[in-house]
Amino acid sequence: MSNSRRARARATRSILTTLAVAGATTAGVSAALATTPAAGAATDPVVAQAKAVVAAATARNVPWTGPTSGPKAQKGKSIIVVASDLTNTGVLTVSKAIQQAAKAIGWKVQVLNGQGTTSGLQSALNTAIAAKPSGIVDDGADMTTIASLLKEAVGAGEKVVAWNGGPTPGPAPADSVFYNVAVNAKQISQIAADYAIATSNGKANVVIFTDNEFAVAQAKANDMRAVVNTCKGCKVLAYENTPIADVTTRVPPLTTALRAKYGSKWTYSLAINDNYYQAMASALASSGISPANAPVNISAGDGSPDAFQRIRTGHFQAATVAAPLDLQGWQVVDEMNRAFAGARPDNFVAAPRLVTKADIAYDGGPQDTYIPNNHYQQRYMKIWGVK
Repeated sequence: MSNSRRARARATRSILTTLAVAGATTAGVSAALATTPAAGAATDPVVAQAKAVVAAATARNVPWTGPTSGPKAQKGKSIIVVASDLTNTGVLTVSKAIQQAAKAIGWKVQVLNGQGTTSGLQSALNTAIAAKPSGIVDDGADMTTIASLLKEAVGAGEKVVAWNGGPTPGPAPADSVFYNVAVNAKQISQIAADYAIATSNGKANVVIFTDNEFAVAQAKANDMRAVVNTCKGCKVLAYENTPIADVTTRVPPLTTALRAKYGSKWTYSLAINDNYYQAMASALASSGISPANAPVNISAGDGSPDAFQRIRTGHFQAATVAAPLDLQGWQVVDEMNRAFAGARPDNFVAAPRLVTKADIAYDGGPQDTYIPNNHYQQRYMKIWGVK
């Protein structure tokens, strides 16, 4: 067994254990853990491992594994949410959840839009810092690229919490961030790539779409490529760096060019965000290509409403690895409250969920989002001591 396949086997066991701890403690997950094959098995172990991960990532009724205690609501606070790009449905959904949670805890909240550009983001951050709020939320911007401005905010006495500020959840003091709320990007990437490997029985020919302007997107894409490359019968045909902010104009002609180059050899797509497939769907449909003859499109985040609708109807998207976006917005406010109170971060990391047509009817699917059935809003309000 090669070093990459050994590493793959270790990563598979790690993700299966994490998903089980996070609540996927069903008989199906237990069976998946038990049947992950050892090296030397007659069946390609990578394919069998991929099927085990898919089984674990689609388990339902995830229980609450987040905080059960913490500081009461800190009074008289105000926060400004600096959104990287409100055309990104993940960023938009989290900003709305933060506003809802801030209202519940009794804070003033304002949202500024970075508009998907470096200059727009810097302008929004400068406006936020000058307003002197109690705290600033980095909603989806790469925190390493704006670290100097975040340091300025902290120097002015403002607390900073991020959502998807980087690929790794947790405290990020080097970037002046109290806590980065995120699902583990490596897990999301493995689940998405494993779905391609599992459903193709180890024969996926993949095009990967990413946006290298964001560290989390680049990390996801590189991880997906690494997972696909452990599958002997799979191949990465192309790696396309296309900004999320420009998908409407750039993805349709890119789709046409890729179809012309690879034709039916292009059997699967892996993208770091659902938005790519909204633009791709129109290009494929206008070319007279039916969903049955199109690539199987899989997204490594974030579980947008449009993605749920495409998956439900079979319209040029087969799966998304959905983060619990609404829950994460509430977690942002909880971590900010801990920062205001001088407490330590809680370090809760919510698990993602693989959404396919077979399981879209559960856990928020009818509302076109992933909503864990664990009463997280009431649990946070109980911690904060509010009703």
